[in-house]
Amino acid sequence: MALVGAGPRLAGREAAGMRSNGIVTVAQWLELTNGGHLKDDVREMARLGDGGQLSIQASRYHHCEPQIDNAKRYRSVEIGADPVLDGPADPSWALAPYLYERGRVVLFAKVPLDVAESYVQARGGIMVPPK
Repeated sequence: MALVGAGPRLAGREAAGMRSNGIVTVAQWLELTNGGHLKDDVREMARLGDGGQLSIQASRYHHCEPQIDNAKRYRSVEIGADPVLDGPADPSWALAPYLYERGRVVLFAKVPLDVAESYVQARGGIMVPPK
């Protein structure tokens, strides 16, 4: 599986409006890691402020809106995360309505961008490594 967004893609972080503390929004992350998508291409894992990682995907091959490659703006995204939901106090609980299970595939499908952003911010934001 190829990773899209590794290395040179993150070099354009200023254009995406990265905050000086190295934290970006979900929309900015999608812009930073945008690239040509083949069926097996995925964006690299987003490293979160709480030390965790998250898969945030959007392309014609993912459960997102619009379901196209390299959209200027996505209304919803696909999130790959640990589906353990500890209860309403857990930030993951906000993702519960979007849980998608098909065989061994467990993910959160068509998560509205504002819900994804709230979840990511509750986990400390998306950290972009320094240059």
